[in-house]
Amino acid sequence: MLETGGAYNDVYELLDTIRDNLTTEQATQLSVFNAQMDDCDSETELREGEIAEAESANDAAKRQLLACTTAEEGAGLAEGVYGETVSNKRSAL
Repeated sequence: MLETGGAYNDVYELLDTIRDNLTTEQATQLSVFNAQMDDCDSETELREGEIAEAESANDAAKRQLLACTTAEEGAGLAEGVYGETVSNKRSAL
C-alpha cells in the first residue's frame, strides 16, 4: 500500500484500489487466456486426427477405384473374347 496520511490519503486509497482491481482483472484474464489456449490445443489435436483419418480414407478410396477400374477393364476384355467365341460357334453351326 502507498504511504498514507495527510490530504492525499483518499487519493492513495483510490490508487491502491485501482491497482488491486487491475491486478485481479489481469489474473482473471490470464486464467481465461490459458483456458482458451488449452481449448485451442485440444481442438487442433482433434482436427489433425480428423485430417489424418480423411487422408487415410481417401487413400483407401483411390486403391479401391484402381481395383475396380482394373476389374472393369478385365471384364471388358473377357466380354470381347466371350462374344467372339459365341459368334464363331454360331457361324460354325
